Amino acid sequence: MGLAVYQGAMKAMFRLPKQEQKHLEQFISKFNHDSTSAAIHLEPISTFKDSKLRTARISQKYRAVLRAPDVGDVYTLLWVDNHNEAYRWAENKQVDWNPR
Repeated sequence: MGLAVYQGAMKAMFRLPKQEQKHLEQFISKFNHDSTSAAIHLEPISTFKDSKLRTARISQKYRAVLRAPDVGDVYTLLWVDNHNEAYRWAENKQVDWNPR
């Protein structure tokens, strides 16, 4: 498994407090090493409009929003924020890729 980072997620990543940026770095390393690890807490959220979106734990307070791949095994990191804000950000999003 791999993890790509959507350009829009970069803004959210740079706004994180320094300690949370360290947690995010650890998360990305763990995800790239073993995305099925229980420590990641990768889970679909039934209330999200897009069934391909997942959340994962960065720390007790912060969550990542990722999109599961249509094919292959590379997830895309879309957003990082406080738990509730991350869920609010993702709940009405519909993410599709242009095949070209």
